[in-house]
Order: sequence, then C-alpha cells, then structure tokens
Amino acid sequence: MKRSMIAGLALGMLSASAANAQLGLTYRIAISHDGNLHDKDDWGASAFDFAILAAFKRQDALVHFDYNDHVGLTNGGWEAEMVTSSTGGPKNFGGDPKVLFDDMKNVAGAVANFKAEGDKSTATDRLLFIVAGPMEVPWRCLNAMDPAKRQFVTFVSHSGWNDNHTDGPQLTHTWSSLQSLPGGAKFIHISDQNAKLGTSANWGGLKTIGGPMDAAFQWLFTRQQGKPGDVSDAGMTWYAMTGAQNGGPSDFITKFKDITPWTPGTTNLVSRNFEGSLKVAGTGNSLQVNLPFAGIFQGITVSDLSGHRITSAIPQGRTGWIDIPGIALANGEYFVSVNGPNGVSHAAGKVNILK
Repeated sequence: MKRSMIAGLALGMLSASAANAQLGLTYRIAISHDGNLHDKDDWGASAFDFAILAAFKRQDALVHFDYNDHVGLTNGGWEAEMVTSSTGGPKNFGGDPKVLFDDMKNVAGAVANFKAEGDKSTATDRLLFIVAGPMEVPWRCLNAMDPAKRQFVTFVSHSGWNDNHTDGPQLTHTWSSLQSLPGGAKFIHISDQNAKLGTSANWGGLKTIGGPMDAAFQWLFTRQQGKPGDVSDAGMTWYAMTGAQNGGPSDFITKFKDITPWTPGTTNLVSRNFEGSLKVAGTGNSLQVNLPFAGIFQGITVSDLSGHRITSAIPQGRTGWIDIPGIALANGEYFVSVNGPNGVSHAAGKVNILK
C-alpha cells in the first residue's frame, strides 16, 4: 500500500516490540482489505493471507474477512479482482467461505458479523483485527460493538496511507477515529511492509514448490501479478503469526512448504514455552493430541462453550498422535489447554470437532 510514516503513540496504542508477539497464534482473526481503488497490492495480499494462515494451520481461527472496503468510490473491474483473490483463498488454502464479505455488496453484513465476533470476545478469547485498507469499515465494525467488549480487540496496521485516507462522504474515518472510540481497544502499528514485500519482491519460487499444493501455489503466483511483487499488506498477517516485521519471499516460501491440504476442525496449538507445536483433532467421540516431544506434558483441559471443564492426564513419555483418555466430545467448539508441571499452560487454543 502507499507509503507514509506515523509517529507517536496514542492512548491504547502498543509499540510493536512491546506488544505480545504472535497474537495470531492464539487470538481469533479478522482481516479487512480494500483493493477496489487506488492500489492493486491487495489483489495479491488478500490471497497471501490465506496461504500464511494455512502455513501455520490457523484457517479455523479466521472468523471475519471483508474486502473491497474502499466504500463509496470504487472501480468495478478491481472489485472483481478482489472477489477472485478473496474467494479463491479458502478454495485453495482452506477456511470457511461464510466469513467472507464483499463490502461493496454487503457492508452491513460485514459489520454485523464483526460485531457478533467482537461481542463474544473475552480476556481468554480475544480478537485480532488486521486492517489492510482505509479505516472506515474497521471503524464501523468497532463502533457497532458492545463498548465493554472492545478491550478484547487488538488492531494492527502498517500503512500511514491507510491510516489517514478519506475519500468521499462514505469514507470519512481514520486510524485516529478508531482510537477515539471508548472501550479500551488496543492498537499496534508495525513498520511499513513495502521494504521486502513491495514491488521488488520476487515470488518465482512459488512456481517450484510442487507437491500436493502445487495448483494452489501456481494460483497464488498469478494473484500478485496485478502489481508484480507487491503483497505488502500480507506482512501484517506474517507479523501476527511470527512477531517478525521483516519477512520476505524467502521466509514465506520456506514456510509455505509446510502447507498440506486442509482438514476442517484440525487446529494448531502453538507453544508459548517451547519450540514446536501441538495439534488436536476430533475423530468419532474421542480427542487426539499430537505431542511434538515427550517430557513436560502432564494434562489436558477442555472447556465447552458453556464453561463445562473436562481434565485428563497425558500418558508420560508419549509422543506423536495419542488418544486422550476420559475425554469424549460431541460436535462443537472447545477451548483446549495442554498443561505441564504446576498446571502451567504450554499451548492453548480452540478446536472445532466435526464428525
């Protein structure tokens, strides 16, 4: 997106270095793009968002994705390109297409969906909002929320142009407008991502990854050709997963090699205290956990949406996929925490059990 610098920290704004990195690994995720006027970088960035989520197995965490958010003034041909990129993301890399909203056709639906997700947020179930376009639609989303719930929402931006852009009577709110809303929402501003993800970026390596995801990578390469190389807004999604503000094509492509075909309902629980990750999945009536190594895991706690808790011990010395005894789950959404000595949580996140 256009380059511009922003200085100073406003009330509720966290420095990127001081903010808790890798929020995208534990928070639910919302994303908003424009791409329908002024700059074509979102044509690629929106598609790359889905690849990044797939690389970290966080497709299930995406609960809101709106695009064409330059409401009012628009370019119909550019709108169509954003439809191709945004709807093609879940088709190629996984995710729920029901969370997608074209703001030029259904901005009210986008706001209503975000409000529903925002209003169910809590201190243990937070929402991260990656804003990759002007701030009008994100402002409407936050404004629609219960003010008491805004404290559990964190916004991320990288572009001063996006922060300050207004254009016509339907697009009047800015990053400062967002920060002015009461309720304690958090704000993170990372460095401009054009340095490594702008027009100088070379994505030719996507065409040679191969494997079962080859068709998806070939499609992904085509999506950045609208403005060759520039997927700069996707740097915020990379930051959300890694905490790094300087990712480039070699970093992305190396991680993309981890992508496998998506299985709905399998969630990656990424550790806070060790290298590696856990996976949980539901098969039949049981819960399975994939332990990357043995030694520190002692128990697992599962809570359903009503707050009912089930706990079970993890067999000592086991690694790989194991059945967890004493936990039988029906269809639905659960919060899972894998614990070590003294009940310390080593990984936590949500899993959707589908049978």
